[in-house]
Amino acid sequence: MFFSQRPLVAKRIRNSRQTLSASIASNKALWFVGAIVAGGVGAPVLLMLGLTGLPASGASLLLNAEGVFTALLAIVARGRPLVRSTLHQSR
Repeated sequence: MFFSQRPLVAKRIRNSRQTLSASIASNKALWFVGAIVAGGVGAPVLLMLGLTGLPASGASLLLNAEGVFTALLAIVARGRPLVRSTLHQSR
């Protein structure tokens, strides 16, 4: 870490200690729970079941490409390309 970034990191740590409250609309709560269950439980189980039927070389290629496919899915879902300026805005 560069010395010029230390004040920013300290400020971020200080701000993270503050309590934040957020509410979710009741009509979106079911979608939220469904996304958590599908992404946190269903997807890993299906991934492991799918990888058991593959040879090691094919499984390795798929696992290495998972990050690229996830990034492409995010770009398609956002509807615009992911560029360096977009990455800096999210921090």
